[in-house]
Amino acid sequence: LLSATFEECKLLKRINLSNITVVGKRCFKGCIKLENIDMPVLTKVGDEAFSYCISLKNMGFVSRLVQIGSKAFERCSMNYVSLEKCEKLGAQAFLNCTALTRIALSSNITSMGVAPFMGCTAVSLLNITGDCYTGYIHDLFADNYDDFNQQITELKCIKKDSLKNSEFAGY
Repeated sequence: LLSATFEECKLLKRINLSNITVVGKRCFKGCIKLENIDMPVLTKVGDEAFSYCISLKNMGFVSRLVQIGSKAFERCSMNYVSLEKCEKLGAQAFLNCTALTRIALSSNITSMGVAPFMGCTAVSLLNITGDCYTGYIHDLFADNYDDFNQQITELKCIKKDSLKNSEFAGY
């Protein structure tokens, strides 16, 4: 889909596009009533593609994405994210997703932008598989360590194991 195709479409509630593999920049940005997405072959999401889709909770398709652009899911309402196939994760991809409580990162990630989970203040479980991330944990959530300490107060468990054996199995 081309950039900004449905941007600010305030009445759009459901998407069922079975043959779409790429969603362009700002394609659904500001679709505040969008709740359900059915795109079974989607692999790439551009910058700000679903930003401000504040009603969007069903994010099962995210586990199939290979590339996620910067601020792609800013302020969405999902409570978990499993990035099983993701190779490129853009800067602040999940910026201010305040309902997000669980994150799984796989070993497929080869490129990661600055603070992809900045402002995700409710995260309590972070599951890292393999060697996908070797940096400081606070760099996933903030530009600096002080901001991390102020924002992330719920993080209680960091696991480094297989997705198959984790709480994310089946998502």
